[in-house]
Amino acid sequence: MSFPPPDIGQFDLLEALAGYTGRVGAEPSNLDYAAAAWRVSGADDRPLAILHHDLHGSNLIENARGLVLIDWECAAVSDPLLDVACILSYHDSARPYASLLLQHSGLAEITSRQLAAAVWLFDLHTYLWYRERRLPPGGDRR
Repeated sequence: MSFPPPDIGQFDLLEALAGYTGRVGAEPSNLDYAAAAWRVSGADDRPLAILHHDLHGSNLIENARGLVLIDWECAAVSDPLLDVACILSYHDSARPYASLLLQHSGLAEITSRQLAAAVWLFDLHTYLWYRERRLPPGGDRR
């Protein structure tokens, strides 16, 4: 079952990366690389979708009807390739199955270059998110 994405809750990855970069004092040149990777990924050419944005095993539970995806607090509306990138970023063992993941996500036309760019973007986002979490409230950002 799929649902059309709502008009609210859109996640601008480049804006989020800029925010993290400023808050943690990360290298600003990463933003230029991120903008280039976004273009390479082809994200602007795909329709938006509802993303879970935190796909890992502890967010799956089994019930009488099968597996259920839980913990939607990071959910957003963005490029659907980012959820595939999330899986590949979190789980190296999933990389040999990238084409299968893309096919079942309706993204079979994605090139290896586009996928690599999306995974790099997701990795950068995760890295900066964790860096921000390690900062003490009101503490030194560098």
